[in-house]
Amino acid sequence: MKQLMETNADDKSRLSVCRLTVFAGVLVASMTFAFSLMQFYTRNEHLNRISDLEKSVADLKITVNELEHIIGDILEKERTQVNSPTTSPGFYRRRRRDISESAWNVLQGPMGPHGRDGSDGRDGRDGTPGIPGSPGLAGIAGDRGQKGDLGDDGPRGNKGTHGAKGEPGKQGPVGAKGDACEFNPQDVASVFIKSIDDQTHLNATSPNMLGIFGGGSVYIRWGRTTCPNTGTDLVYEGIAAGSHFNLKGGSSEYVCLPLEPDWDKFSDVSQSLSSKIYGAEYETGQYDPFEHDNAATLTNHNVPCAVCRVPTRATEFMIPAKTNCPERWTKEYSGYLMTGQYNSFQKTQYICVDRSPEVVQGTGSDQSGALLYPVEGSCGSLPCLPYVTGREFTCAVCTI
Repeated sequence: MKQLMETNADDKSRLSVCRLTVFAGVLVASMTFAFSLMQFYTRNEHLNRISDLEKSVADLKITVNELEHIIGDILEKERTQVNSPTTSPGFYRRRRRDISESAWNVLQGPMGPHGRDGSDGRDGRDGTPGIPGSPGLAGIAGDRGQKGDLGDDGPRGNKGTHGAKGEPGKQGPVGAKGDACEFNPQDVASVFIKSIDDQTHLNATSPNMLGIFGGGSVYIRWGRTTCPNTGTDLVYEGIAAGSHFNLKGGSSEYVCLPLEPDWDKFSDVSQSLSSKIYGAEYETGQYDPFEHDNAATLTNHNVPCAVCRVPTRATEFMIPAKTNCPERWTKEYSGYLMTGQYNSFQKTQYICVDRSPEVVQGTGSDQSGALLYPVEGSCGSLPCLPYVTGREFTCAVCTI
């Protein structure tokens, strides 16, 4: 009995193998036929043939599924007839899975041709800016360059302010008493005779005659504290003064007040009707024609003055609108013509202020006393040319 059962089992196994071989042959023949169909059609009908092949493959998939069910039924019947460890339910499930995979692998055809390339995609959006990096380290200092060429000289600086006047020196010892001077008429006669020999003028203005009789001339050098180097003597140094520029009364002249006044009877209580005298101030804020060798600024500073004596020249006068003196005359100094403000109540004289004036030290605030303005020409009543409206007048002080 046992032998009979083993014989039946072998026969059934061989039957199953035969059936599977037939099925595999059918599948191989089908795939060979499908591949031949794919090669048969031309390139122009490629897409249509692929569609037909896909339909055939779908039909073959249905056929494979049906065959799997048939094979499964056969194996299930065999399991029920013979209860053997080799024919357990797990064994048949594995056999059915292996048969299904083998059948599907047989049914798969060769790989088809590649499809056409698709269109390029759009560019992606820009990314967000990154966080700024930390500052880099400082570089190594470079080598020192060569020394450059020497530059051009700069403009000349302004001249420094005039230094303060030194203290007066000590008085020298009294000299020995001289001999009495006796007037000798013969000396006068000899002077006249020498003057005739030298073809000089016999008059009181002759230098030799002035030396005998003590003559000469005196003038005021406005704006300076010294006398010019023309054989003059300084009588005294002073301060220019005059009446207030905006009051009706007072004097029309400027005077040179000495630095050390002498007093007699006086009262320190101001009298309401008394005339007043004020220090003179430069008013050159709108235009300053002067040289500044002796003072950096002039406006609102008080005006100094010097009284000078010329022992050998008896005549002195001021020439407006000139910078030089006539022939045979000696120019003591030259400058610019100045006087009071044109629309003030004060009526003043014209004075000649030195072209390089000084200032009274310690002054500079606007006190509005006796004011001095440059004098300009005004065409209409003056002939133009030679005079020009707005042009500052010059002046010169001459002696002979």
